[in-house]
Amino acid sequence: MESLKKKRSYIKGRVTKLENKVNASDLDKELAKTFLKSANSLEDDLISVENSILELCEEEQEVEEFENYYDEVLLTIQHLTAKINKFINSPDNSMHSVVQLPTIKLPTFNGQVDQWSSFKDMFEGLVHNNNALSSIQKFQYLKTSLVQDAAELIQHLHLRADNYVIAWNLLCENFSNRYSTVNHHLKNIVEVEYSSSKLCLASQLCS
Repeated sequence: MESLKKKRSYIKGRVTKLENKVNASDLDKELAKTFLKSANSLEDDLISVENSILELCEEEQEVEEFENYYDEVLLTIQHLTAKINKFINSPDNSMHSVVQLPTIKLPTFNGQVDQWSSFKDMFEGLVHNNNALSSIQKFQYLKTSLVQDAAELIQHLHLRADNYVIAWNLLCENFSNRYSTVNHHLKNIVEVEYSSSKLCLASQLCS
C-alpha cells in the first residue's frame, strides 16, 4: 500500500510540473502534442494506481479519502488535457493569442525603404533583443508596428510564437536588400554628379 501511495504522489507531482510547463511555454503545435501525450499517460497511470489502492482498502472512510484525492488529481489532468486540445485545434495555435503587452512606444513602418534602417535599429533595441519578452509578445509588437506594404508582407503568418522569427527574417531580407540597392544607386548618382561638377569646373578654369 505504501509503495502505491508513493507512486500516486509521484504522479501528482508530475501533473503539477506538466501544468507549470504548459502555462509557462510559448507552445507550438508539436510541443502541445507532446504535452498531450504526457497528460494522457499520467491519467492512465493514475487510474491504474488508484484501482490497485482501492482493492486493498478495507474501511469505507479510507476509500472515500482515496477517491477524493483521485478525483482532485484526475480533474487537474482533464482540465490540462482540455486546454492543450483547445490550443491544438485553435486557428492560430497560440496559447497566448491575447496578451496584455507592456507599454512600449514604437515607430510604425509602412514599407518605405529609406525608413527601414532607423525602424530596424529601434525595433531591435526595444523589442527584438529584449529577453524579457516572449516570442509571441515580440510578434504582437511587430504586427502593431507595421502598416501598408510592410504589414501585407507578413499578413499570411498567424500570430504564433514560432512565426515571429520567420516574420522578422522575411522583413529583414526584403527591406535590407532594397535599402542596400537604393543606397548603392544614390551613391552612384552622387558620384556621377560630383564627377560632372569637377569636369565643369575644370572646363571653366581652362577656358
